[in-house]
Amino acid sequence: MPALSLISKTYEGILAIYPLESTAITLEGRSNTVYAVIFSPGGKLVAPASGDQAVKLWDPATGSLPKMLSGHPGPVEVITFPPDSKLVASASGDRTVMLWDSTTGSSLQVLEGHSSVVRTVIFSPNGKLAASASDYQTDSTTGSPLQIPEGHSGGVNAVIFSLSGKLVASASRDQTVRLWDPTTGSLLQTLEICSDPGTEAYTSLSIAFSPDSKLVASAS
Repeated sequence: MPALSLISKTYEGILAIYPLESTAITLEGRSNTVYAVIFSPGGKLVAPASGDQAVKLWDPATGSLPKMLSGHPGPVEVITFPPDSKLVASASGDRTVMLWDSTTGSSLQVLEGHSSVVRTVIFSPNGKLAASASDYQTDSTTGSPLQIPEGHSGGVNAVIFSLSGKLVASASRDQTVRLWDPTTGSLLQTLEICSDPGTEAYTSLSIAFSPDSKLVASAS
């Protein structure tokens, strides 16, 4: 696959990959809206998350579908890979996160514990931990919940590890960003986004750490 590619998603369930030096490849075969799409770290797979309850791993170079992972009874909200691409994690409206073997397509674990739709899941930089977030709680998990940090009074929109893997940040509808210790689950710091309670416009929707993990950026 060319080194530079652009990928787009549609409400018609169609994906288009645009290699910036050649012709676009269109991936079809979905009957529902595509919510998100991600490349594996090595660029050998592309995985869209959609409402058709399956995880499909496509070859972006040929447009072929080498693996279809079925098991979620609800829509797949987001998909992510660890740095080594050996696993695939899918978060669903069925309140679970599923871990898959990206090579064989077999289901490895079903991670439960959320009481609402799981909106996001992300691996730590070393791939040994995963953090997931839903409308009501955030947790770090290795298979069974290692920690379930609680403290947000609103749904959690985003969660991210620092590049060092020593911090987890969560962004919530309660207009705060909170920093946690992923090993102990301890709340380290609460960052207020807006001092006017109930102002939805200032809800934090996305967060990012700086490369040295000393700064956190929040978008609302």
